[in-house]
Amino acid sequence: MKTRLKYVICFVRFEIVNVDLNDAPEWMSDMRFQGVPVYMKDGSRISESLEIMEYFDKLSTKDDERTLLPSDPDSRMKDKKLARQFQNVVGVIFPLFFRVFDNKSAAPLLHELTSELKVFDKELGRRGTDYFSGSEKPGYVDYAIWPFIERLPILKVLFPGAIDFAEAKAQVPLLEQWRLRMEKDPVVQKALLNTEQHVKYIQNRRDVSRGKALEVDYDFVH
Repeated sequence: MKTRLKYVICFVRFEIVNVDLNDAPEWMSDMRFQGVPVYMKDGSRISESLEIMEYFDKLSTKDDERTLLPSDPDSRMKDKKLARQFQNVVGVIFPLFFRVFDNKSAAPLLHELTSELKVFDKELGRRGTDYFSGSEKPGYVDYAIWPFIERLPILKVLFPGAIDFAEAKAQVPLLEQWRLRMEKDPVVQKALLNTEQHVKYIQNRRDVSRGKALEVDYDFVH
């Protein structure tokens, strides 16, 4: 989704091909890449969302294309570091989505997730801006972490009553205000999925992992 957001910003025409990596098609058999998604054009390949975002950011030279990373080298380095630090959050979210199935097991991870999100709430406070980009519009860090923030409401559906979700949200007030602003961003709006759509996909994957469904529907979004 991070990549799709950057495509929208740069007015890039693209085709999405969703692939089950556990049952990859033959045309992918000779491909070597470090992660997903993979951007392909004219025989070249770039893998992983942040790398693709940075690649297109360097190409954003037209007047109608805005860059996401700061021009100042020091600020650019800090933003890249902060975006990658969000992997600490992702590392907690993924087990909750795909490997934990009861409230008792979920509770400590949900508390850990709140602690990790506090890092970003504190950073927003330190920067004193509406967005991590420090401008009037979202930037690199904002779009890099948004796809996972968009999915957070799923947890309340998967684990109702596991923790006090309202109290957890209250611990990151600046991040919650940022989330509400991001939902209204025109770029986010073009790729936004609602909680029901996310829950349907995550539940489908959870069912497959437990033998309750035959296959994952990777094309639920077109």
